[in-house]
Amino acid sequence: MFRTRDYLLEGQKAAVFQVLSNLEKFGELHPLIQKVERVDSDSVEPIFQVFEQPFSWVPITIKYRANVTTTSDDSIQYAITTLPLTSVFLEYKLSQLSASSIQVKVSIEIQSKLIGKGILMYKMLDAQDNTMSSLQNLLSHQN
Repeated sequence: MFRTRDYLLEGQKAAVFQVLSNLEKFGELHPLIQKVERVDSDSVEPIFQVFEQPFSWVPITIKYRANVTTTSDDSIQYAITTLPLTSVFLEYKLSQLSASSIQVKVSIEIQSKLIGKGILMYKMLDAQDNTMSSLQNLLSHQN
């Protein structure tokens, strides 16, 4: 299952890149992530343990591992592993459209044998909407 979504943010690409390429900073803006811990500090591509509460009305926290790869100053990729029978890949592509306008294209791919992957995609897209809104608020307060 694959979906993309485009966002238009007001700010500088470097500031957006700084947040999206740092999972600990990203986790502070993400509505479902409760905590992010770096697992290894020696790796070029750091690995993180992420603690997430997918439903606010259910007091269950899931945890998974994620690694962040920056392929250029325009692209950030996340690979989410250790979910049962599921792998998730996210990519953020950044484009500076004008002096103060950035396009963020988010691509999400879910590879899963579970029947609930549609619900997972819905939750992930909704979380991206909220995260981008929080990121825009952060960028607005930096100026």
